[in-house]
Amino acid sequence: MKKTFSIIIFICLGLYPILVFLGLNYFSPKFVVTILCFLVVGRYIVNSRVAQIKGKQGLIMLMATLLIAVFTFISNSIYGIKFYPVVISTVLLVFFGYSLLRPPSVIEQIARLQRPDLPPEGIVYTRKVTKIWALFFFLNGLVALYSCFFFTMQQWALYNGLISYIAMGCLFTAEFAYRKFIVLKGRP
Repeated sequence: MKKTFSIIIFICLGLYPILVFLGLNYFSPKFVVTILCFLVVGRYIVNSRVAQIKGKQGLIMLMATLLIAVFTFISNSIYGIKFYPVVISTVLLVFFGYSLLRPPSVIEQIARLQRPDLPPEGIVYTRKVTKIWALFFFLNGLVALYSCFFFTMQQWALYNGLISYIAMGCLFTAEFAYRKFIVLKGRP
């Protein structure tokens, strides 16, 4: 049951921009942000017993979401709701960037789950990949921020609900292919 609930919350948060677009056609910003809060708090509760890395990120995300909710409740403005993708990218940027200053990097931690005896060249490689992801979250956050002010609601939902996910998927796929076919070529 806990896993099913977690999957439902994950899907809803992934579809957040589309749900906001549809929700604002029928409900006030206060109502839409209340639903967001329930989703994020639910995700935090469900994931509270996972690895420490997710716990820190989850707590930061929870606090950021509550700040957005307070802003939206006070202003009853759609801008608080539209800033959520900016907050997500910013939190991930900080999380990845901080791991570069205080190793091990995020990608190294993930790599060590599959290969605890990661060689020194693997550590160098994972740091480079972490830098690439940090740059991605920086650029994605800038576009998400720009979209808050200069995109129509439809364009905002399209970028934050589809295009940014496609870009993330492309980066993940490109790195995975590079690692499998170039970096690990010739290794057993």
